[in-house]
Amino acid sequence: MGVAGNSIVTFSKRMNNGRRYYVLQSKISHYTLWRFGLDQLVVQIVLNAMICLVVVICGIVLQTLLIDTHLLLAILLVTTLGIYFSIIGFSLGLLLSGPVLDAIGFPIMIVIAILIVPFSTIAHDGFVQIISTIQMIFPGYHLYRILLNLISGVSIQKPILYFFVSMIGTSLPFIWLTWLRVIKKTNALTV
Repeated sequence: MGVAGNSIVTFSKRMNNGRRYYVLQSKISHYTLWRFGLDQLVVQIVLNAMICLVVVICGIVLQTLLIDTHLLLAILLVTTLGIYFSIIGFSLGLLLSGPVLDAIGFPIMIVIAILIVPFSTIAHDGFVQIISTIQMIFPGYHLYRILLNLISGVSIQKPILYFFVSMIGTSLPFIWLTWLRVIKKTNALTV
């Protein structure tokens, strides 16, 4: 949740606060909004890695985690999920106003939490099946499955494939909207 909060809520606010500067720079220099986004994504990766490192150190100190290939793979996948959330944060920061971002920060975190842990692990009625089907569209659901498979020694090939497909598929609408509503408009102003 720390990676998700940093990548979506905090990053969207940072992008929103600097939006006018980024747009101005894209008009007067060759430094495009995409370039700013990529540079900020590198910063997000470092911040998310630091969040993971703190959690891992706490786990090692409390003797609840062992450093092995499963842990390293889990960190890599959480960092990858952080990139996905950062893309969403970048888009939200450029598309929405500051007060709207302030208002939706907590609800977004609740939705993210709901989309990660499969409801089908708790109950199995009709409503839960509908929610679980919706959860399968998003990568957090598949990350949870990957981690369960790692723990139980089951193959992770299918969940990893679904993880990346869902990550790409659900981030494309955010990238498209950002291009359509912000970047295309900014590029049109500079021509």
